[in-house]
Amino acid sequence: MMDKNINIVKYKNGNYVVMLNLNDGTMIRYTKDDELRPKFPDSMDIKITNRCYKGCPYCHEKSTKDGLHGDLLSKSFIDSLHPYTQIACGGGDIMTHPDLEEFLYKCRKLKLIPSITVNQTHFMQDIPFIQELSDKKLIYGIGISLNHASKQFIDAAKNNSNIVVHVINGIVTKDELESLAHHNLKILILGYKNFGRGTNYLMQAGEDIKANQAYIQNTLPRMIEEKWFQNISFDNLALQQIDVQSLMTPEEFKQFYMGEDGRSTMYVDMVKQEFAASSTSINRYPLQSNIEDMLKIIHQEKGLSID
Repeated sequence: MMDKNINIVKYKNGNYVVMLNLNDGTMIRYTKDDELRPKFPDSMDIKITNRCYKGCPYCHEKSTKDGLHGDLLSKSFIDSLHPYTQIACGGGDIMTHPDLEEFLYKCRKLKLIPSITVNQTHFMQDIPFIQELSDKKLIYGIGISLNHASKQFIDAAKNNSNIVVHVINGIVTKDELESLAHHNLKILILGYKNFGRGTNYLMQAGEDIKANQAYIQNTLPRMIEEKWFQNISFDNLALQQIDVQSLMTPEEFKQFYMGEDGRSTMYVDMVKQEFAASSTSINRYPLQSNIEDMLKIIHQEKGLSID
């Protein structure tokens, strides 16, 4: 169900109700029970390609210039996704996928809520096309992985309410964060993934990574108090690495915490045709035809009692 006046959708998932603001991505979930018991994911990360020409040394997906694309258009679990499921399309460099736009049209037909994650370099190269996708409501959010906090990039990003700048805890530096500050930006702090190429890079640049992580942890209270950013969010790995919970009351943390990976979220690799609780999960499973069956497998793995 959609409220056309304020662009909020509402749906039921298991034992709770979800209200999702399509303008800013705010999601509110409420239930009369002690915990949320979803039947299907509210949101999911979907890797659509492993092709990328940047060769970032910490890439946990190990993407390469010869990486393969996922099959996005054949009948699959995508067709079983519930309306208003949020799907974050990433890679690799998703801009290299020849079926990206057609896939986004398919998502719109299914009433899904796609967002994309692109590298800063690719964003700057493709601003007109990305803006067109946004104007057509083919995408609702634009995540941009930071390379360098240049004035040109900040000017391009600061006036677009759909953009969230992605930074990695341990990779983003003090100077970069201070350059991004006070420009009305939204940022997402991602945990450093000791996975893929990230494992070797941690051994090579461990001291620098630890120093950058210490700066974020020590400075986060000031970032919040001085309102460096319009909004600061974290993935679950960053929550653990930075110990964000220690800065909040138990009531505040319970209000904002979206739950452990795999409860109402999941990861899908369309290239390898497999799924998991998250992109760093060791346990991977072959894709099924139905999303509810896929989430049940993850719940069983994690010992979650949902029924």
